[in-house]
Amino acid sequence: MRINTFLPESLFTLDSEELELVHSNNTEKNRLAFAVMLKFFQAKGRYPTKKDAIDPMTLSSLATQLKVSPILFEPIYLETRVSERFRRKIRGFLGYRIAKLSDAETLIIWLIDQMQNGSYTMPQYREKAREFFKENKLEPFTHEKTDRYIRSAIHRFEKQFFSGIAKQLSPESVK
Repeated sequence: MRINTFLPESLFTLDSEELELVHSNNTEKNRLAFAVMLKFFQAKGRYPTKKDAIDPMTLSSLATQLKVSPILFEPIYLETRVSERFRRKIRGFLGYRIAKLSDAETLIIWLIDQMQNGSYTMPQYREKAREFFKENKLEPFTHEKTDRYIRSAIHRFEKQFFSGIAKQLSPESVK
């Protein structure tokens, strides 16, 4: 299990508006889970899953700010119906929206444009996609869907690239 850290410290400090939003949740457990989801989204551009290990220092800092015990946090709690409600609140607060199918096409075109500067590795393409989602204030697609759209962009780019080369060849060269 990998540990995600949020550095610098300002990324896990709740400002007054965030504290007010966090305190709109009823229980201490909900407040802490909500704060973790909010700060994780701000730092990573996605929500944590139960596979993510939350850095103990981050968890302790958030718990201290909320005056609750860090042991109240349960990673499995991140994938419940309550977490869906939290996601809606976080999206509303940050001005994000869920990415739609039309956004997938825009992402593919944007990635193809990025490829004009050179080729990248799959992790670099994922980082480019995260950049796209952040710039457009979109809650990203799942990891699997994002990878599918990246592969689609690579395929389209290569098809366009080789088609362009083929058009420049003389009929004799094509034979």
